[in-house]
Amino acid sequence: MCLVLGGASAAGVMANAFLQIVSIGLIIAVMLSGALPPVPRPARRLFILGGLWATLLVVQLIPLPPLLWEHLPGRLDALHAFRLADIRPGWQPISLVPDATIAVFLSLLPPTAMILITLASTRSGRRVAVWALAGVAVVSVLLGLCQKAGGALSPLYPYAITNAGSPVGFFANRNHLGTLLLCALPFIPAALLPSQGDARPWRNWAVAALILVLAGSAALTGSTAAILLLAPAAAGCWFVASDGRGRRLSRLGGGIVLALLVMAAFACAWNFPANGKSDISQHRWIITSLTVRAALDFMPFGSGGGSFRQIYPAYENPEDASPEFINHAHDDYAEIALEYGAPGILLALGAVGLWGERMRVLWRSPRNGQRIARAGGVAVGIVLLHSLVDYPARTAAIAVLMAFAATLMATPSALVEEPPRRLRSRRARSGSLMVMIDDL
Repeated sequence: MCLVLGGASAAGVMANAFLQIVSIGLIIAVMLSGALPPVPRPARRLFILGGLWATLLVVQLIPLPPLLWEHLPGRLDALHAFRLADIRPGWQPISLVPDATIAVFLSLLPPTAMILITLASTRSGRRVAVWALAGVAVVSVLLGLCQKAGGALSPLYPYAITNAGSPVGFFANRNHLGTLLLCALPFIPAALLPSQGDARPWRNWAVAALILVLAGSAALTGSTAAILLLAPAAAGCWFVASDGRGRRLSRLGGGIVLALLVMAAFACAWNFPANGKSDISQHRWIITSLTVRAALDFMPFGSGGGSFRQIYPAYENPEDASPEFINHAHDDYAEIALEYGAPGILLALGAVGLWGERMRVLWRSPRNGQRIARAGGVAVGIVLLHSLVDYPARTAAIAVLMAFAATLMATPSALVEEPPRRLRSRRARSGSLMVMIDDL
């Protein structure tokens, strides 16, 4: 799993650019190698949704004649600026910030590469990726603890604009670290819980220890959203470990869920008094309401992908302005409505509908062999819930993680068979591309 995070700094921009270049190479490699198997219907729906989203971005970049563009909703301020400059507007695209829309289009490359790599991987390759995710989560926890111990001036913070004094890991935002840890939680029982006939009880205790460490670290971030999402994460861990008929977990599993719920309650009591003033000072509810108001003004075509930063200040009341850096609406669905209009809302509803349909199928499926797929569904659900109050999927790392989880959810069984042991060793000696793909 790649971990490159977007931030406000030039380093973040360069990191994202590097990840996009690598993603282009991976996409070409998978397509040319012939490693991609026939794609089943649920996975094709992922490609359809992604293709429609990319198409929408391209449509927003198509220049329109002045007579048509001037009559699009929400263009009065732009027309006024042209008139003040004594410039007659020529052909203009729907997007008011075409450069930002192009950047959003390029940001689709890493998730696309992850979907293709996951589809072209064997069962063992998927398990390696799950263990890599768990490893990244643990390293993030350790880095976050060091950041917390070093205080607000710790040199371990990767970005200048960050939640100084709080653990953020490799992110600029503690909320996104909380999302990463919560998304990793359901993969722990998926990878470690013993299967039927496995008499290794140490696995149960390893699951319990890792879940409690990651959940406790998510609460330690101080993120209100992460704390509130501990309860859905606990339900998700139960869903991963239970069978399709909702059978109860073992005593150990029930104890884990209970511990997570108690941890969430204590974290709420401990953090809410400290975070209450911060939430008020950031005016998140005002940001969301103004974003919805702007979205209605730009309906049904939207203002263009990535245009929030340029559009939002025009709706902000100076008396309610926040000293905090506002780069996104803290409700990704409201921001989608603003930037993409009615088509974006329909695509978002389609994505949520696909998630719900796949979760229903996974709930009815047998337990064995479906745990990783269920974990993927839970991880996607956590991101969807967190998007109600934040913008996790707009960071490269969470977007790639969400693509990986969604692909597992859509294809519970690996589409590529394991190569014979002798052939596998021969490929390893030759350093073939297929082995590289299997190991991702």
